Amino acid sequence: MSRIPDALTRVRRDAEDDEPQQRPLEFRLFARIFRYAEPYRAKRNWLIATTVLRAIQLPALGWAMGAVINGPVARGDVRGTVYGALGFLALA
Repeated sequence: MSRIPDALTRVRRDAEDDEPQQRPLEFRLFARIFRYAEPYRAKRNWLIATTVLRAIQLPALGWAMGAVINGPVARGDVRGTVYGALGFLALA
């Protein structure tokens, strides 16, 4: 009959001797990627632009939803709620 271990993980006390698990970000790597992607400049630039726009869009959608709920929905304004929903749809 085998003995069940007390713990499933083992804690190491000599952690200061370990190598770092993550290397710092090297900006030279970005320069290399941009050099390799030079033949695809237009596609690369569109990808960067859409990524930045999406990063702006997500918080804006949350803010717009909160503004519509705290504004026209809280006041019971049906017309304002419809306009807010249309504005949200346009932003999305």
